[in-house]
Amino acid sequence: MRTCLVTLVIAALPAAAVEPAVPPAPRDTADRHVQTVLKRLKTEGMSGVIEFVFDEKTGSPPAADKRAELAANFLRVRNVQVQALGKPAGDPELLRADVSGRSLVRYVYAEPMERGLVIWQFTFYRAEGGDWRCLTFQSGDGSEAEFRALAADADFADAKRNAGAALDALKAGGVSGLFDVVWADGKNVISAERCPVEKTFAKLRNDAAALLGKSQGDAEWVRTEAVGRRLVRFIYLDKYERGTAVWKFTLYRVGGEWKWCNVNFNGDPATSFSVVP
Repeated sequence: MRTCLVTLVIAALPAAAVEPAVPPAPRDTADRHVQTVLKRLKTEGMSGVIEFVFDEKTGSPPAADKRAELAANFLRVRNVQVQALGKPAGDPELLRADVSGRSLVRYVYAEPMERGLVIWQFTFYRAEGGDWRCLTFQSGDGSEAEFRALAADADFADAKRNAGAALDALKAGGVSGLFDVVWADGKNVISAERCPVEKTFAKLRNDAAALLGKSQGDAEWVRTEAVGRRLVRFIYLDKYERGTAVWKFTLYRVGGEWKWCNVNFNGDPATSFSVVP
């Protein structure tokens, strides 16, 4: 009886007013602007980006007394990127376009370099009755924040085979076997020297075994994450008698070939969990 009364009361309530969807403002000009600034990045380097953003017709120029200082800072950042990651190695790839209402859009691009990605963000603003202008931009090593779990990883089959070969080598020869694969000639873009890194990983894995017991054999694949189509990370559980550790293998595609970019071993399995929908 109570269920019936509740049903009657709900049925008698007036329907909630539905706000009409607000159509997004056309972004044609913003789309063209971001393509223009990327072309200038390719042909003129950071100087071209600075000139575009500082132009009062397409960007948001700073105060005259701040312009030289800001430009010098941007150029310094770019020099650091090139020193760390090498020269540009291809066209930037659009990762996504984020919107905030009808007046803000942020384009996020991954620029391939010889040894990794530079993440660019260009934010455009459109005042009422006006046109789109570049409000801010930034570039940096923001790859970690851009990893996205994949529903399927068939596009990264070659990279996954490399990860599988490393796991086979780990099972057969321990950390030394793993590093034989990762540090094979021409197979990585890792700037660190092998010897001290290998010693650190060997100690970490020995500590894990002392705490968690004997290895249980093959590692278990958990998920694949990627940034665009050039940077991919495979996450595996390294299983022991009393718990697990986590391996993360990151590979980077440059010149049509997948190369090792990073290897991570963590005794805390918290980073391996996925959200179940």
